[in-house]
Amino acid sequence: MKNGLILIAAMLAILASAGGVAAAADTAAGSPNAVFTELKYEFDKVVDGALVTHDFTVKNTGQGVLEISRVKTG
Repeated sequence: MKNGLILIAAMLAILASAGGVAAAADTAAGSPNAVFTELKYEFDKVVDGALVTHDFTVKNTGQGVLEISRVKTG
């Protein structure tokens, strides 16, 4: 039982130190910073079924890589 607890503690220590290394690498590389020219766009009245589009401009002013995922409409 004691050996099992030591093994679990060692595994947790290894996982914690690996997370610390990843966090340190992110900090060293810098963080991304997304800047949007507009956060919301309201379309005028449109006919049902009509295709409407709008482009949002995003600029990364940070030092890290900016990844955009899970974009949803409002």
